[in-house]
Amino acid sequence: MSKGVMIVILLITAFKKVGVHMNIVYIFDKAKADYLHSLGFIYNEKEIDNKKAYQFFGTDELMKSLASNFEQSDFLVSKNMCF
Repeated sequence: MSKGVMIVILLITAFKKVGVHMNIVYIFDKAKADYLHSLGFIYNEKEIDNKKAYQFFGTDELMKSLASNFEQSDFLVSKNMCF
């Protein structure tokens, strides 16, 4: 088993223990992504259809912050985690 696969398995196991769902949240507005980052949420940058997207793990905490600070149209939740 490769080192990368082992890391992914460890991350998934750890996320399940702390209540992280395997949803991914995409935000396309850098200012909004930076606001969430200032609250302690970490994102990865990804390019989707030649647009920069900011990808967050869909934790319960993040979902609460999204619900209280943003409109539904400000973000996209994907049920699939892509590597």
